[in-house]
Amino acid sequence: MIVQACINGARPSGFHPLLPLAIDAAPVAAAAAIFSGQSH
Repeated sequence: MIVQACINGARPSGFHPLLPLAIDAAPVAAAAAIFSGQSH
C-alpha cells in the first residue's frame, strides 16, 4: 500500500465537511477512503 499526503496549507473547519483537521481524524478518514473503494 502507498500512502500519499497532499499538504496544501491550512484550511478552515468549514472548507469541506469531511476534511480531517485533528491528528486522530486523519487515519479514520484514510480508512474510510480505502473501505469505500477509492484508490487515487
